[in-house]
Amino acid sequence: MKTFMKIGALSLALVASLLMLSNTTKADVGVLQLKINTGTNSCTFGTSLDLWSQSLNLSSALTFSGYFTGTQTTFSCTSNNGNNVSLTLQSANLTNATSQTISSGSVTMQTTANQVTAGACFTGAGTVSRTPISGAQTILSKINNPGQVCTVSASGIQLKVVTATAQAVGLYTGTLTVTQVLNN
Repeated sequence: MKTFMKIGALSLALVASLLMLSNTTKADVGVLQLKINTGTNSCTFGTSLDLWSQSLNLSSALTFSGYFTGTQTTFSCTSNNGNNVSLTLQSANLTNATSQTISSGSVTMQTTANQVTAGACFTGAGTVSRTPISGAQTILSKINNPGQVCTVSASGIQLKVVTATAQAVGLYTGTLTVTQVLNN
């Protein structure tokens, strides 16, 4: 199941899926059976993104950077039924009111290494070095271990936008797409 969230480039609204896990017990004479029903996988991610501003300088490129902040600064995905889960981030071009653009290739992401924060499983590779997000880049993932229930997390997720020298003035806006892939 894929869920696509589109978010303005300067802020990110929190979309959180609540984790539900049902335990059912059944007792018979001298026998106890425990069944853990398949729960729902869920991902949570940062609530806002502030890229600091700076004075105009036409003679050199400007660099804007910032971290996801707010009540949820760590991104995480929980695999409650043992299937693989992943979370990716992608940027569109940024444009201003006069249709000047900053290429999506000038928007980069960097994050901490994935870590298992609950349960036990293998993690996939997150984007730990600065990488353009003109194409979807993995923030975190749980891979190659069916049946393992766990939560995989990443924090310190930083975005950086580098403008061209003498970039046209204006308020640039764009779209970040966060994609969570569950039950694959």
